[in-house]
Amino acid sequence: MRAARVSLLTFLLVTLTGCTLLGELQSKVLLHQANKLMERDTAVTQQWSDEFLEVFTPTNRAQFPANRNFLSTHARQITNLLDESSSLNRRAADKYEQAARLLNRDQRRRGLTSIAAALRKSAEVNEI
Repeated sequence: MRAARVSLLTFLLVTLTGCTLLGELQSKVLLHQANKLMERDTAVTQQWSDEFLEVFTPTNRAQFPANRNFLSTHARQITNLLDESSSLNRRAADKYEQAARLLNRDQRRRGLTSIAAALRKSAEVNEI
């Protein structure tokens, strides 16, 4: 009977340790995916900000409404890029939140949750 208890306890310890390691591994994979999404968002953000600065110069704005079609075309392109950025931010936030749920360390979990909240707020600002 004692040997069965020791065996069961050993099995549970090994299983729980494996679960913790598996959770850490899954968390790392999710963080890698989130970071890749953020890299893509950085490129998209650079695109729309470059286009905005190039197109919406004081000279071009002063010529409005004569150049309405020109500005509208670029505004739509910028809006599409902002939408893409928002989507990337929301997807990355989801990944950070999933990773946070898998972690045992409270401080790191709070940090990832804060990053996710900031990304969601960024997506909200883009939509505005």
